[in-house]
Amino acid sequence: MVAHVLELGTPHHYHKVDHHCTNIPCIGDIPKELSHPRFRLYNCRLATLHNDLRPLHLKKKHMIADAGYFYSDIKNRFICFCCADVKFTFSGDDIVVVEHARSSPQCGYLRQVVGDRFIHIVQQSERHDSVSVRGVEVCGGCNSLWVLNL
Repeated sequence: MVAHVLELGTPHHYHKVDHHCTNIPCIGDIPKELSHPRFRLYNCRLATLHNDLRPLHLKKKHMIADAGYFYSDIKNRFICFCCADVKFTFSGDDIVVVEHARSSPQCGYLRQVVGDRFIHIVQQSERHDSVSVRGVEVCGGCNSLWVLNL
């Protein structure tokens, strides 16, 4: 069993995910146009995560919005505003941004937020039995996502 670990030496330099990210550049084959442009702002995504969701999803609502997802009442799913990646649920131990990196490594928003190195390590872990991802932290007070600058 091989475990990939994303861990950098100290000092750690963290930045909060940019909630007002509107400038998604073209990276490689990623189109400049967004799949759901009206949800490009964090607050617009957060507003879709309302009280009739499962308690677990409410607890993770900041992580979900930080990772680029909004909630659609149509078919009860979470959709990335940039790449249109779809999730139907998140489990208690899911780190939403890691799940996004697993299923949609080409997402321009995701690449801008966490970087190619982080995505590469998550993708490499898919080829093995285990992954330990360090470098993503969640603020206990607000459940917001913080990413280690690589």
